[in-house]
Amino acid sequence: MKEIGVVVVKVLEFNSIRQLRSYINSYDHYELGLSKIIGYSNYRYGDTIVNNVMSYREWITTNTKYPIIKIEGLELDFNISCKNIHLFVHQQHGLSFNWHSDDVNVLLHVIKGRKIVYMRNRRIILQAGQHIKIPKGIRHRVVSTKNTWALSIGY
Repeated sequence: MKEIGVVVVKVLEFNSIRQLRSYINSYDHYELGLSKIIGYSNYRYGDTIVNNVMSYREWITTNTKYPIIKIEGLELDFNISCKNIHLFVHQQHGLSFNWHSDDVNVLLHVIKGRKIVYMRNRRIILQAGQHIKIPKGIRHRVVSTKNTWALSIGY
């Protein structure tokens, strides 16, 4: 649990949209299948691996039009000992995920915008700079406002 404190400190230091945008445009993340679109395919909230459906050039020129972008593998770039770190960019207002639970504890940190987390009969509003810990196995869902950027850290 002490390690998650280190993760939070590093996340708080790393909140530049410009730096995070570089992950969206990263050829390495694209090539490794770590760039994803949520809700692009026929099933509403599924993840679509970008390099399975378009060229890198098309991705770079069209990525701003997709409702939700997910970039995985940031734990490697942060060089932090945790299960995973994902960047979520919500370019439209709406439901991020329907009700679900995760198989790891999650720290959800909002960098820009606002998220509403529904969990345990509670409604928690997170503004930029705020985070919440979602315990492993707890059912929750999240709604994001347009232009919300957040990091999900699994530990």
